Amino acid sequence: MNKLLSILLLLLISNSIWSQYPKIDSLQNELTLIQEDSIQSKTLEQIGNEWLMLNQDTSYHYYEKALKIELSIGNLNRSQNMVRLLFDILYESGQSEEVILLCEKYIKYYKEKECQECYFSMEYLLASYYFILGEHEKALKMYSLMITKTDVNIPDERAAKASCYGKRSLCYSKKGEYFKAISDLDSALVLADSTNYSSLNSIYGSYGLLYLDLEERDLALLNLEKAAEVANKSDYSAYVVSSKHSLAQFYLHFKEYKDAEKFALSGLATVEKEQKDYFILIFCGLLTEIYISSNQISKAEKLAKRVIKISSQLNMEEQKAYAKQILGRIALVKNNFEQARLYCEDSWSYYKTGGFPKTGNETCKCLFKAYEGLKKPEKALTFYKQHILFKDSLFGKKEIQKALRSKYSFELKLQQAGFKNEQIKQDLIANQKLKTKNQLIIGVSILSTLILALGLFIFKTRQQKRETEIATQKEQIQAQFSQQLLQSQEDERVRISRELHDSVGQDLILLKSEAQLKNDTELETTIATTLNNVREITQGLHPFVLEQFGLTAALKKLVKTIDNSTDIFITEEIENIDNLLSKQRELGVYRIAQEAMNNIIKHAESPSALIIAKKEKQSIVLKIKDYGKGFDWSEKSTAKNSLGMKTLQERAKILNANLNIDSEIEKGTTIYLKIPLKNA
Repeated sequence: MNKLLSILLLLLISNSIWSQYPKIDSLQNELTLIQEDSIQSKTLEQIGNEWLMLNQDTSYHYYEKALKIELSIGNLNRSQNMVRLLFDILYESGQSEEVILLCEKYIKYYKEKECQECYFSMEYLLASYYFILGEHEKALKMYSLMITKTDVNIPDERAAKASCYGKRSLCYSKKGEYFKAISDLDSALVLADSTNYSSLNSIYGSYGLLYLDLEERDLALLNLEKAAEVANKSDYSAYVVSSKHSLAQFYLHFKEYKDAEKFALSGLATVEKEQKDYFILIFCGLLTEIYISSNQISKAEKLAKRVIKISSQLNMEEQKAYAKQILGRIALVKNNFEQARLYCEDSWSYYKTGGFPKTGNETCKCLFKAYEGLKKPEKALTFYKQHILFKDSLFGKKEIQKALRSKYSFELKLQQAGFKNEQIKQDLIANQKLKTKNQLIIGVSILSTLILALGLFIFKTRQQKRETEIATQKEQIQAQFSQQLLQSQEDERVRISRELHDSVGQDLILLKSEAQLKNDTELETTIATTLNNVREITQGLHPFVLEQFGLTAALKKLVKTIDNSTDIFITEEIENIDNLLSKQRELGVYRIAQEAMNNIIKHAESPSALIIAKKEKQSIVLKIKDYGKGFDWSEKSTAKNSLGMKTLQERAKILNANLNIDSEIEKGTTIYLKIPLKNA
């Protein structure tokens, strides 16, 4: 009896479902009466279209049946449209491997059938997907091959060639090869039909995004507005929507939030009217980012919840994870640490798989603060470390992007000057890249020191709850780690300094000689200035005077350099203190003096300064005094961002020296360091 009731209930539910979708029911009835294969295929496609927003698996099934019919009757041109529909479903559901297998299968099939148009279409589809996956080298090779195979004298192939140039430019842009990217876009624009608005929209949009990467605001905006202009002439609303999205991203990039919101809301209104859930999700995500960036918390929260709802319906896990991360950050602002933890733990389960440094960084940062608020230091430390790893990665990418922009600017200047010698040009570019790379390494080293200082703070907080013996042991381990870190930093500075001196310095000297031979005074002056800068950087990285002439000469050289390069009047009373310490400890004393003098230059606003170095019984005394604005030492010593002070303390510990810093507002600062000579 119960089984019979279950069957009846199932039938009632089935009838109810079909009654809600009468069009599907009608098409199914038509399908049973159709005998002709081509009409059957079109009907199956219509049924698949109806199921698309209801159940993608069912939609995929009907498209696949339609594809089999088209292949069986030899209608290859129409069959490729069916493959594209299958591709779209697999792509939107995140089935990467299946997408690639699908494309490769039909590339091979159409090649065997000698259908050039279909074969080309599948290759283009696969190349575009490789680009989406971030495999830019694979995409670039495929686009290059397609460019060589197309004939500009055949209208369809000419349009295809233009499209491939446009797509390849995006690959070059991602690699930082901006000249090649611009050249490809120029080629695409020449080949494009002036009445083909979709092609022009894509090309101008690519120009805009390329110049946005280069931080060329005016050129980026000019091209994005051209893209919007041709999109408005098109009958296809997707181009208009795409242009609004690009303009919103442009204004968001430059933190012009009102204009960003205006274009994003306009785009959202368009896709809502057309009931395109996927694009609604994209614009809601963009608006969420605009609102969170502009500190419009309530609007961001509302949009993030909507993103979660739509992404759940469409099985778009990345968008869902992003929205939960936003809600976690909002909960953190409200000091709701547990709610922040719950949201961001869900988000982290997606981002921890990799490939999302920016959003992963924000998620770990939120979890670190949430666990800190929940008084769970071990979990907080775990996510703090992960946050630092992401932060280092982002810092590296940012510096690399900066280096690539510098390379582009440098190449552009050489091009405008009509520099003829290609080999010299390449050498200069390589040196510029090396210099930028070295600056990046130094920046990472400084960041590592900051990580150490913050790590010590967390470590000491945990120390207080343990027994004295364990605390002492851990402090020794931490001190050893600090010494190793600073030593590795010094080793890296020496390596970079020697590389700059031996490679870049020598190359610049050769270039200067070339310029002299060519009587190019302007270039010679520029190279001489650059050479002096390299020498200053080299000396700053590692004091070779210390190695060659000792600590006394190194300190005097430091004073002389600062006196010559700044407005600060510096006096010194430096006695002969050579051969009293090991070379490693001498370097430590020099670094403390260097850090203290840098602090005077950057922060003290002092008209003068005094440095004293002398031997007293069984110790060396170093005293550095300025007469500037001073500061509150009790506040500065505990500040999380006081990297300079923390570095001084760490170096003093490694020297086993006594460090005393006496500062008073508007009366200056005195740094007193006493280094014991025992076991020097």
